[in-house]
Amino acid sequence: MDDLFIDDLASADRDGLLEIIKSGTDYPDWYKNGQSVEEAANGYIEYVKAVEEGRSQDQFKGIRTPEGQLIGCVVLFEFDRQAGTAEIGYFLHTDYQGRGIATQAAFCVVGNAIENDGLKTLYTRVHPGKVASQKILLNLGLRVTGFQKESEYVERDGTGPSPRIVMKATQAELKAALMWHGPHQKLTRVFLRSETKKAA
Repeated sequence: MDDLFIDDLASADRDGLLEIIKSGTDYPDWYKNGQSVEEAANGYIEYVKAVEEGRSQDQFKGIRTPEGQLIGCVVLFEFDRQAGTAEIGYFLHTDYQGRGIATQAAFCVVGNAIENDGLKTLYTRVHPGKVASQKILLNLGLRVTGFQKESEYVERDGTGPSPRIVMKATQAELKAALMWHGPHQKLTRVFLRSETKKAA
């Protein structure tokens, strides 16, 4: 795990994204409006292209093996740099789930956004049935602030609309979580060192 690194997701990662989706990862955008997996991957890459071309301030970070294989992503979208607000999302290939990788990657991306991009408020909407994802968000310092009975997302079986738990954290709450969870903070630095080494 220590050799994993994080870098920017690129439009060339379309095939890697498709493999993650096909693995069965349960990320809501894949099923938005009942899309096929191919449509979902293509649509996601369009978001990435907007970042590459300077049309979006969102952050799409890829989690990769030492060989460069894409195994997951952490996303800060609807990122308003002036207000310092963003919504977080993440997904991981099913072969790599259950190892704490998504948690550590989320800590890394959020910590970097606070330090370098002026992130002040982080929020998200999570499916009530995604208990593991809720634990990641709670570790990050987010707290439940509401419930969205109907969202723009559909359930995996195509029915909908799908409900969401609304969660939010201030910068102070995020920083407290980063300081409190020492092991995660340590692994965050491992990710950052690996990224620096790769860039060199």
